[in-house]
Amino acid sequence: MRLKAENALAAAPERQGQALQAIVGQIDRLDGLVQSLLALVQPVTLAPREVVLRHWLDERVAAAAVKADAAGVRISLRHDTPERAVFDPVHLARAVDNLLNNAVRHAPREGHVVLSAAQPDAHTLAIRVDDDGPGVPESLQASLFEPFATGRADGTGLGLALAREVALAHGGELHHLPLSPGTRFELELPWRIS
Repeated sequence: MRLKAENALAAAPERQGQALQAIVGQIDRLDGLVQSLLALVQPVTLAPREVVLRHWLDERVAAAAVKADAAGVRISLRHDTPERAVFDPVHLARAVDNLLNNAVRHAPREGHVVLSAAQPDAHTLAIRVDDDGPGVPESLQASLFEPFATGRADGTGLGLALAREVALAHGGELHHLPLSPGTRFELELPWRIS
């Protein structure tokens, strides 16, 4: 960023705006990385409350829509659970947003990502993110939820580790399930209605 700034100062004024935009983009990327690192090393302190599940899920889809549109990926929502559930909506949003961002990155152009919520039994809420990408390489599967494990050159390897920590803090788990084609990540949480 320093080199970019020095070059911008030496460049013609009409090129400085573009350089500043690149610098701001890199600052945003670094800020996201620092926030992810801090979230991973600090204990997850939950503030569970009753959440209208459909609205919360709609917000998650809306949060991922811009990146999905830019990548040419369609996102849809399937919701067949009861209307309300109890969990920490802020921490769980961060986990689901990470899963959606990963799915959008790995889905092919004109691919499809599906966010769904279900109650597979009386004691469980399952929030699933499916994509139709190439799937997780076998060589990465054993270390998938460890910090800094990534299969992408531009990845940090923190999103899945953070999502798993949020699931564990809720008394649940995060699972990876291969699909054909694609991948499913499932946040399995204890079902609480109030």
